[in-house]
Amino acid sequence: MVDRETIDLGFIPWLTQAVHSGQILLAPTGHPYLWELLPRPISQELPPAESALHLAPGQFLAGQLSIIASHEQIIRKRTGCFLRLTLFWQAATPLSQDYFVAVQPLGGETVLDKNDHLALMRGFMPTSQIRPREIIRDEVDLLIRQPADLPLISLVVNLYQVQGNEFPTFGDVTLPITVDPLACNQPTLNYR
Repeated sequence: MVDRETIDLGFIPWLTQAVHSGQILLAPTGHPYLWELLPRPISQELPPAESALHLAPGQFLAGQLSIIASHEQIIRKRTGCFLRLTLFWQAATPLSQDYFVAVQPLGGETVLDKNDHLALMRGFMPTSQIRPREIIRDEVDLLIRQPADLPLISLVVNLYQVQGNEFPTFGDVTLPITVDPLACNQPTLNYR
């Protein structure tokens, strides 16, 4: 992350030069003064360890944006055991706007913790900055309260915007949870 003033005033010359030459992309984050730094070029291939999902393409924005792969793992932090969901997104056409991502447990409101009153895990997707066929990676960590019940729920991923007091959505995908819930009880997990 970097704040606008750092770039506008040229506090870090090599970073300013990389941004102006196109080697680094300043992606909006949903915060008015912070950008996320993304290196260019962004890959058009999935990492070798990932496999494509068996989902119809174009789940979001009337066919313009897709989740093409996802990955789950259980990780342990000082604050507990977490389900880390990694999503790989790909745009079919140029997009002019940015969107928020929400991941919500379906059928397991007490199994996974949420981080706000809307029961959503929020992220920000800088979709206006990606080019067609580029793959961007996004992840969220959800605190696991009842590990034994993980196989009984799914995760619903929505794309939405904030428009005043309304939150219109632009598609959704339901992903089953496939991790082994017993991994929360294993002391060999590394803290991250």
